[in-house]
This record gives sequence, structure tokens and C-alpha cells, in this order.
Amino acid sequence: YEALAAKGVSSHILQRDLDGYWDKVITVHPFCERERTIQLSDRHTVREYRRFDPMVIFKLCLLARREKVTAIKAHDPHFTGVLALILSRLCRLPYVVMICSSYELVRKEYGHAQLRFDWLDRVVARTTMSKAGAVFGGSADAGLWALRNGAMRTRAFLVRTGGVATCH
Repeated sequence: YEALAAKGVSSHILQRDLDGYWDKVITVHPFCERERTIQLSDRHTVREYRRFDPMVIFKLCLLARREKVTAIKAHDPHFTGVLALILSRLCRLPYVVMICSSYELVRKEYGHAQLRFDWLDRVVARTTMSKAGAVFGGSADAGLWALRNGAMRTRAFLVRTGGVATCH
């Protein structure tokens, strides 16, 4: 959460209820320094989990059951996309993937792939996006990247929202 606040994009979390469409939003940050809960509002909770915590999948399944979660939304096809795919299978919930970047532009901007190797990025993205109930591109670039990398055309949508990477 602090990293998002430092970048000036923590307010984007509050947009995740889609102007009241969702009664409750639980944002999960699975790769943090410590475990904690941050209550942003009556509607919005941030749950942070320690990176490399082998129990995080179990904890998230319990959270989904306890909070009566009805859908899972990943904010990238790589890290949270894999987590969403696993949780959707274990909890029998649908999941969607939000693509806020063309990862080709991100690679040009920062000089590296998300998962260290380009081929691994492509395999993971293709897997998570092809199995998702829907893939939302946050910009035209991001949507086209998603279609080139595994998103099914019949389940891909352009959804203009906050949180689009600044290189777009």
C-alpha cells in the first residue's frame, strides 16, 4: 500500500467498487513485507500478506469463504493472474484479469520482463488470460497486447479505468 501511495495511485483502489456496483471490495497484496489489514472505507479493505508465505493460498481460500467472495479480479496476468487462477479453481469462483499495461511497452520502458524471461512471461500470460472469464484492457494498447498474448476475443473488453501505467 505504501508503494502505491508513494507512486500517487493508491486512490485507484477506491475505484474498484465500480461506482457502487460491488458492495464490498477486498484488495489483496500477496507480496508484502508483513501481514496486515488496512480499512480504507466501509466498502474497501486492503489485505497484505508476506511474500513467500506458503500458507497464503490457504489464507485466501478461508478469506473468500468467510467474506462470501463472488468473483476474483487480477490486476496483471503474471503474478496476481496466477494467484487468481489457482484461487478460482480451489474456491470454484470466476476470475477476470485487468490489463493496465502493454507489457511490451513496459519492457521497453524498464528494460526487463515481468518474470525475468520473455518466454516465461508469454506462457504465464497466455495461460491466465485464456482461462479467465473475461480480460479487461485499460487502454487500447493494453487491450491489443492482451489479444496478442492469449486473451480470447469473445471475452476481451476495453474498460477505461484508473490505474493505467504511465508509459501509455
